[in-house]
Amino acid sequence: GVSAGVRFNIALNEMRTFIIQPEINYSLRSNRTDNIIASSGQQNPETISLNQRNTMHYIEIPLLARLDFGIDTRYYVNIGPSFSYALSGREKLESNVPAIESYNRKADFDNRFNRTD
Repeated sequence: GVSAGVRFNIALNEMRTFIIQPEINYSLRSNRTDNIIASSGQQNPETISLNQRNTMHYIEIPLLARLDFGIDTRYYVNIGPSFSYALSGREKLESNVPAIESYNRKADFDNRFNRTD
């Protein structure tokens, strides 16, 4: 999905080899699962189709320690914790099975999804 944000580099020494890097990011995360089952009935073969899609909008706040090294070519490694909070989301199910009802609704953060990560 889409991801955008802002980050700041705060150097803790003159050579800029150790940096604290706080960030605030927006992230769109989605997943899709398609289940198609063809029954092997000889008289009337039937295809069962279930398509599920979840889309979530997150704010992410990582706080990273950045270690820079190298002379001519600079390399770096980021290490640190990150906190994510789901702002909103949708869950959708398309079914061709009469016993399984299709839906398109807001994400259920009380029972089905975690709001924090």
